[in-house]
Amino acid sequence: MVPRQLRSQSVKNSNRQCHTAILEVFPNSPRWKRSVEYVWTSLEARRLRIMSHLFTRFQLLSKICIPLGGIFFRVKW
Repeated sequence: MVPRQLRSQSVKNSNRQCHTAILEVFPNSPRWKRSVEYVWTSLEARRLRIMSHLFTRFQLLSKICIPLGGIFFRVKW
């Protein structure tokens, strides 16, 4: 189950600071849930960038952090 809000912590990824952000999700969207599932199991930032175009369709915050394997990755648009 995807939580309604995911709070990120400030961590570094690829020498970039991932600032604290709140990710608003749409729990009624099957595609969103599949996207989160895919990103959650993926450990490559490259795949995150490939999936980032799906997030824009749901009008999420422009700068978000996705929890991935205990580490927060910043989605690059």
